[in-house]
Amino acid sequence: MPPPVRPRSLLIVHGIGQEQPGYSAALRAGVERRMRTALARVLGRPPDSTLLVSEEALWDRHVCEPQQALQAFLRSRAAAGPVPWLVRVTFSALLRRLRGRVAPYLQDILAYQRADARALIHGELDAVLRRLQGAPATPGSVPLTIIAHSLGTVIASDFLWDRRVEQEGRCAGYRLGPFALANVFTLGSPMAFYALKYGVGLERFDRPLRVPTPGCWMNFVHPLDPVATPLRPLNPAYRAAVSRDISVFNRHVLAAHLSYWKDRRVQRTIGERLALDWLRDAGHPRLEDLQTRYDRMLRIV
Repeated sequence: MPPPVRPRSLLIVHGIGQEQPGYSAALRAGVERRMRTALARVLGRPPDSTLLVSEEALWDRHVCEPQQALQAFLRSRAAAGPVPWLVRVTFSALLRRLRGRVAPYLQDILAYQRADARALIHGELDAVLRRLQGAPATPGSVPLTIIAHSLGTVIASDFLWDRRVEQEGRCAGYRLGPFALANVFTLGSPMAFYALKYGVGLERFDRPLRVPTPGCWMNFVHPLDPVATPLRPLNPAYRAAVSRDISVFNRHVLAAHLSYWKDRRVQRTIGERLALDWLRDAGHPRLEDLQTRYDRMLRIV
């Protein structure tokens, strides 16, 4: 009898703003449902074993204290200055609302640039991986899929970059303890904007993370998301590293940047990919046909 297939391990990283535990519950439930459906279609019924184990990173707590002090200062100064009384009364509530929406985006981005905050946030991801590990395992034996949103895609990329293993100037893997990077799914990623750190010319932004074969890096983009951009067109390095940019349009037009967590096409794409990985580990004989079907499905969605 072949050994049981390991559950897929998911590390989930949120984006800008303070999140509560369970922020990815809808995504995780949808991914597991799609994975079970895909396996049942191939095997006749879904396996009885556990398919997914997952942990959420809650990194914003490491930068929220100074942000709260700044917010208190901004609120105290909101009505200061030589502003006519009528204008102040009319627009102060609007100003507070706008600051409440815009400030978290700016604050998290700026806070992450600090070396101490970055170290704390990456330490949070290390702690999450330790919780996700469970029983001791051989190094590199547990397949890890990372799902990250917004600024979390940059954090996850930096986290992996700091743990890369290079051979002859090329990435040969990542120091992740018992885990081996299997897939990366980025949702609403602002990663392209970070090319500005490297000066003029997108061709200088040419050191993306690399997912080992046969893994994939899928980048989901809502066409009305003001933060997200496709990554493959950036330059040849990203074209080689990112498997696909996938457009996901849904009805959440005014909240496009937050819509990925509940998007059914995101759930289907990830769930069916994890099912394909499970079948690969199980040594399924029709793997090539199933991979072709999956690639065809990607073109449809």
